Amino acid sequence: MADVLAVRNEYRLQSWMEIIRECEESGLSNREFCFQRGISEKTYYYWLRKLDAQAFRWLMEGLQIEQPKAIRKVKKKSMF
Repeated sequence: MADVLAVRNEYRLQSWMEIIRECEESGLSNREFCFQRGISEKTYYYWLRKLDAQAFRWLMEGLQIEQPKAIRKVKKKSMF
């Protein structure tokens, strides 16, 4: 079952990456693009945020960084 969910999630990520890329290349506003495609703006922005978070995770994994320096600094300051 976990394999099916992983495949489904990967498919959704790929599909929405393509939709967001099309929107950016269309020259239309996000609102107009969503209207023309019959996509809820709320859904579009949900996936945009989700993909931003996923891209950040991929970047951190690729760079083998546990967390950004700014976050480490904040945690150190808040410990005192």
